[in-house]
Amino acid sequence: METFRLKSIPGIAKVTGVVLCITGVIFVALYKGPKLKSLNFHHPFLHSCNNNDSLTENRNTWTLGSFLMFVVAIFWALWTVLQGMILREYPSKLLLATLISVFSAFQSCLVAFIFEKNLKKWKLHWDEGLLAVSYSGVFIAGLALYLQSWCNDKKGPLFVSMFSPLALVLTITIASVLLGEVTNLGSVLGCVFMVGGLYCVIWGKSREQNSTESDIEREEENQKTSNRFNIEEGK
Repeated sequence: METFRLKSIPGIAKVTGVVLCITGVIFVALYKGPKLKSLNFHHPFLHSCNNNDSLTENRNTWTLGSFLMFVVAIFWALWTVLQGMILREYPSKLLLATLISVFSAFQSCLVAFIFEKNLKKWKLHWDEGLLAVSYSGVFIAGLALYLQSWCNDKKGPLFVSMFSPLALVLTITIASVLLGEVTNLGSVLGCVFMVGGLYCVIWGKSREQNSTESDIEREEENQKTSNRFNIEEGK
């Protein structure tokens, strides 16, 4: 759905941005590097986790998690593209978000029932579990899904997809600042690459849109001039 004109500066910027984002994700997934000082020095509940490297740095689990995240990213990108196609034919974003939420709830219940048949564990209590479910339902399945559909309709799937690496950047930043989690050099370098790639893609996309709008305005102006000339010749 997206054109990349490699002979133009905006096209090169978009390709460069995508490559930088992929490079950033590879840095986060495969390269850790030395540990950096946390910005939050009051994190006593994380000392035990940070000191026990045998539990948190299991290479097999890390590789499997990275592979699963890659699969999720591929399917999420395909879903974003299909969402853009649907919005062209069915522009009701609010109803589309509602239908997606309903079908997602049905699929989630089916998968949850397969893996957890004990219905007693499905009960919600007045604890952080209820808060997590409420937050996911209101902000993720409700507000975020609608805003994503709106942005997809206005700017296209590429614009929406390029903001997904920011979730990883914000997670690493908040975990370091608020929770005092120890951050590795690989995570910081990955964040720098992803933000730089995001800026390159948005800049290239903006330049292409401005060029397209200028061409359309120039064509309309030429058409008006031609019509005016034909009317004068007719007179």
